[in-house]
Amino acid sequence: MTVTLKDVAEVAGVSTSAVSRSFTPGAPVSEETRERIRAIAEKMGYRPNRLATGLATGRTGLVGIVVDDMSNPFYLSILDQFTQGLQDLGMRPMLINLRGETSPEASLKIIREYAAEAVILLSSSLSLPFIRAMGNVGVPVVHAFGRSNDRLDLSQAGIKDSAAGRLAARTLRDRGYKRFAFIGGDIEAAPWRDRFAGFRNMGEKLGHEVTSVLAASNSYAGGHAAAHQLMQDNAACDGIFCGNDALAIGALAALREMGHSVPDDIGMIGIDDMEMAAWSGIELTTIRQPVDQIIASAITMTEALLENRDAPAMVQVFEAQLVERATLRPAP
Repeated sequence: MTVTLKDVAEVAGVSTSAVSRSFTPGAPVSEETRERIRAIAEKMGYRPNRLATGLATGRTGLVGIVVDDMSNPFYLSILDQFTQGLQDLGMRPMLINLRGETSPEASLKIIREYAAEAVILLSSSLSLPFIRAMGNVGVPVVHAFGRSNDRLDLSQAGIKDSAAGRLAARTLRDRGYKRFAFIGGDIEAAPWRDRFAGFRNMGEKLGHEVTSVLAASNSYAGGHAAAHQLMQDNAACDGIFCGNDALAIGALAALREMGHSVPDDIGMIGIDDMEMAAWSGIELTTIRQPVDQIIASAITMTEALLENRDAPAMVQVFEAQLVERATLRPAP
C-alpha cells in the first residue's frame, strides 16, 4: 500500500504540516526534526507528492514550454535539451503544444490552471500580439530562439536575425549568384521579418534584385510548394535564402524535381543547422544558431527570474555563423 504523509506523521508523532515542511526547502523546521522525519519516511518507503506540496505552498516548480512547431525536427531536438536542463535544476517542464493555434487564450488558461511558475516561449514564429499577451500572464516569461527589437518587457535569447539575413545575401553575391529570393513564413513574426529585412536590404545594397515567397507553413511541404511557386513566377532567380532549414530542404527537393542543378544553377542557404541538414543527399549550406548557448542562457534567465521576479528583463544576443556544405558554388 502507498505510504501517505499522514502515516509518516503518526509514526513520527508530529503533525502532517511538520512532515510537509521537512520536505520543503527553506521551510521553518529544525534540522534535527527534518533529519528524524526524513529517516522515518525513508524507512517507511514514503515518497512526497511534489505537485501537491507545490500547490499547497504556491511553488510548483512547473515551467510551461510553449511550442508552435512540433513538426520541425529542429525544435524537437531543442525540446529534449530544454527539458533535461530544467529537470537538472529541479524544475518540472510542462509542454504546451499550440498546434497552429494563434490565439494565446488557451495557453494562458493552461498556465494559470496548473500554476506554472514561469514560461519559456520556444519559437521563432510567434506573432507580436501573442508574445505581448504571454508577457502579461503574471509569471516570468523567456522567449528562446526568437528575438524582437520591439519594446517587449520579457527576457529574450536568440541570434541577430537581421545580421543572418545580411550574411546570406553577401555569401550568395560572393559565390556569383545574381537574382535573390527569400522563402519564409509569416513576416509578422519578428525573427522572420528581421531575417528577410536584412537579406533584402543587403541584397539591394549590393545591386541585386530581391524577391520573396511566403510559404503556407514553416515546413518541408511549405518549402516544397513555395519553391514551385517561386520558379513559376521568377524563373531567373538563382540564389535562395530560406527562413529555416525545414523550408530549405523542401525547396531543395522541389528544385531538383524541376531539373535545376543545385548549386550550379541555383544556390541555397538555410538557417538553423538542424541535424538533417548535414545528411547525405541533402548537405545544406546553412546559418548555424548556437543552440547550446541559447538554451543555457534561457534556462539561466528563467532560474534568475524565479529567484527575483522583480528583476528587469534580460536580453542575450548571439552570433550565427555560416556552415559550408554542398548547396553553394565553391568560393572563388
